[in-house]
Amino acid sequence: MNETAASILILCDGSLAVHSIVKKIRDSLQTGSESMETESLPDLKTMEADILEFLQEMSDQGWVVIP
Repeated sequence: MNETAASILILCDGSLAVHSIVKKIRDSLQTGSESMETESLPDLKTMEADILEFLQEMSDQGWVVIP
């Protein structure tokens, strides 16, 4: 599991909506790498789709519960 996947799972505590998780991950990626420019990050909709797909896989494996 990579660092981003672990970060997503840590944020899955039931207090945040997926959109909020996406924003936190995006902010983390922007501030975590000073050499990374905003243009090199996927747009919010793409990130949300990727994170939703990841969360569905984690749900299928029983790691998270999606209401």
